[in-house]
Amino acid sequence: MRKKRKQWKQNRKYFFLWIGLVFLFFLSFLFPIDPSYRRPFQNLFVYFREFSSPKKVTLSNYLDKELALLKEENEQLRHLLSYKESLSSFTVLPAQVLSRGTRWEEVLTIDIGKKEGVEVGMAVVSEVGLVGRISEVFSSSSTVQLLTRPLDTNKVAVSISFENGTVPGILQGYDSASGNLLVALIHPGEVPVGSSVFTNGLGSLFPQDIPVGTVREVSTDALGIATVLSVSPSVDFDSLGYLFVLAK
Repeated sequence: MRKKRKQWKQNRKYFFLWIGLVFLFFLSFLFPIDPSYRRPFQNLFVYFREFSSPKKVTLSNYLDKELALLKEENEQLRHLLSYKESLSSFTVLPAQVLSRGTRWEEVLTIDIGKKEGVEVGMAVVSEVGLVGRISEVFSSSSTVQLLTRPLDTNKVAVSISFENGTVPGILQGYDSASGNLLVALIHPGEVPVGSSVFTNGLGSLFPQDIPVGTVREVSTDALGIATVLSVSPSVDFDSLGYLFVLAK
């Protein structure tokens, strides 16, 4: 009996020795010896640092994106000041686009609504020109009907300005094939290609001198009577981020 106990004690020493060697073997894969013989466990700190670095990078990227968005918004506000005088009787409500409907719908959803004083019919602009008007209002969001939506409610009184004068017209449609807005002249006249189109302020919803676009082509309607202008819009309707609602 004593012989067996003595033998077990000797075997136990070897058993724990082998367990220790196996543990050190696997530990060497997790924390390899530093070839420069730096202080112990330095590799452990390196692992923890590398593990935590993605979070820092993610936070840094997030802050960079937020800063870029703020710079973009400030730049848009500076552009908006270019026609500030025409907005003197309006309250400018900044808004951000939340989502966009289908191509058939041609609408946007923005993040302000009744709480901010938004009402149906109000004009919506970007820093470079006219976007559309409010068609629906909810508690904290609104629907914007874009100028590219072919409806009678999208008609806007405009002025076509060129070197020899200004003539009135009506923005009355959108040509999806060319991507241009369609403007009909109220009175017959000659309008050169390259003329600028602005809102003329008739009515109470749209202020004067909001850019609409540039004349690219002059033609006549199907009856050969009215002059129709094909106008390249000032706004890129495919990349709208920040908008401004004009509250009277």
